[in-house]
Amino acid sequence: MYSNDAGSPTNFIDRYDELDVIQVLLDSIERGETIQFPLREYIGIGGIGKTALLKEIIQESNKKKIANVFIDYKVIDDNNPYIVVKRILKKLLEFANFSEVTSEMVDKLIENLPVNVDENINTPYVPNQLVKVFEDKSGVIIFDSLNLASAASLSILGNELIFPISQCNKTLILIGSRSRVDWGKSKYRLWRRTKSTALLT
Repeated sequence: MYSNDAGSPTNFIDRYDELDVIQVLLDSIERGETIQFPLREYIGIGGIGKTALLKEIIQESNKKKIANVFIDYKVIDDNNPYIVVKRILKKLLEFANFSEVTSEMVDKLIENLPVNVDENINTPYVPNQLVKVFEDKSGVIIFDSLNLASAASLSILGNELIFPISQCNKTLILIGSRSRVDWGKSKYRLWRRTKSTALLT
């Protein structure tokens, strides 16, 4: 199962060095190999070409029939971080083609997210369930314009979703942002799994 929610790439400027690196990683996914540094972060000012690069990566993933999902924060209402994470979780479970997961099961997972991010961010239930879902899956997950996410959403997203998925080392997680993503309490352990690339003119 693979999809192309990102649409066709536009204004793809000379980013072939970055794309060459991704091609090597996509080849590793195709061969069923694990990925070192499963998080790749592309940082740059607005209009520098982050989105175009990420959309081109979706196209390359489709050519290889590698499962992929494109999540654009420009079209997400971030007023309620729990609703945001619930929507993302549903989309990721669809990406994983985990057909046995029902809406009711997702609702139960979300109910177990911590009520107060600052006081109780280490609830283990959601990560354990996600690791089980993704341990035999591989593909590409893209978060674009993640600089638009609130601090609360990033803290939940990093701790409850991104970190446990990255531990499997089979799914490539790509991020487009205007600055390095601050994952809150999870930032140091996520940064250790991340390679950041500054896109320059």
